[in-house]
Amino acid sequence: MRSYDEWEPQAGLFDQAPTVAPPRARSEARQPTRHLIRHRLANDDLVEHGWPAGTLLMIDPDRRAERGDMVLVLDRNRRLVGRLDRELGRPAVRHGTATTWLVGLDQIMGVVVAAEPALVSMLVSED
Repeated sequence: MRSYDEWEPQAGLFDQAPTVAPPRARSEARQPTRHLIRHRLANDDLVEHGWPAGTLLMIDPDRRAERGDMVLVLDRNRRLVGRLDRELGRPAVRHGTATTWLVGLDQIMGVVVAAEPALVSMLVSED
């Protein structure tokens, strides 16, 4: 171990110029484009969510559905949009005032990621 005088200058941590890491190059690999499913609501079952008939929903089939998500379900021969939930220990979709249990034949198509409200015709009153 080297002994040093109290007044002797010491090489410290801050005597050297800080080294700066070179900027990281951006990865040229782009994220794959998401293919969304378009679904237009045919009835007013989801009015309480602010989605009247005619609302266009964008469904992401790659996103995993979790409890509480709004999902599109292929239920035998019809498509249902509703909130994914559980009822009596079974997976279910709540839509409007009804609840549909999901069975092995049902398929969750994807999660709703965007909703475009329907265009409502404006009535002009002539006074």
